[in-house]
Amino acid sequence: YARTSNNDDIYVIKYKNNKFLKWMYDFLYLKNIDTYWWKAKSYDNFVKNIPLFFYKDSFWRYIMFLSNDIYTQSTCVVKPVIYLYPKAKTNISVSLDFQVKNLRTIPNYFQNWGVQSDENWKIYDFNSKKYYPYIYREWQLDYKSKNDWFLVKKEEIKSFFDEKLSFVWFNDKEISDFEDYWLPILKQKPYYFISFFQTQELNKMFPLNINPKPETFIRLYVDIRPLTEKIDYQKQILVPQKRSWYTLVEWGGNKQ
Repeated sequence: YARTSNNDDIYVIKYKNNKFLKWMYDFLYLKNIDTYWWKAKSYDNFVKNIPLFFYKDSFWRYIMFLSNDIYTQSTCVVKPVIYLYPKAKTNISVSLDFQVKNLRTIPNYFQNWGVQSDENWKIYDFNSKKYYPYIYREWQLDYKSKNDWFLVKKEEIKSFFDEKLSFVWFNDKEISDFEDYWLPILKQKPYYFISFFQTQELNKMFPLNINPKPETFIRLYVDIRPLTEKIDYQKQILVPQKRSWYTLVEWGGNKQ
């Protein structure tokens, strides 16, 4: 295909219908792009943009390089969204107090989000001059899964989420948004391991700076692993959090 300045060879997969390329598109690209917000490339465009190439060095070693479209070993935290519920119309500054890779947000993030939330709980972004139902973001990072889980049958996932999200004081709108996102992508395996990171853990892992500070934080990230059969596990115990007048609610998660 080409040569480097050191006269080393570089190769790409020539045939568009190569089985490995199709596998990468189906299982590494499509399954890791958030199509709720981002339009997925067609297979033809995916291949046209050269998703990978092989470099043969002077020792005849073949080294594979992947484009940024392909899932890496970093875990993508999918669709964390923030709702803000002040007592009255309030100007609020929201910023991330941790380092992230490949941050994508709606509305755009410029060192912080400068927003206003009112008694109807709509979020007005001063930069874009638009209203949003919540602040959306996603990024790439590595983190360690928990050791305690729930084992849930595919057919029982909705009732499981209904119960657990109500227990941690999500309202009907938040539960609906959460399930609208997660339920369509949890249909492939007969069982799922599902674990939750709650506020106290997330405040350490992914701290936020909010001014003025909410009276209550309700943060919940779900960690999901598909299973083909039942296995032994340690059951998780969730901690409920009651809402106050000025509350921040956040949910997000990762599907491995």
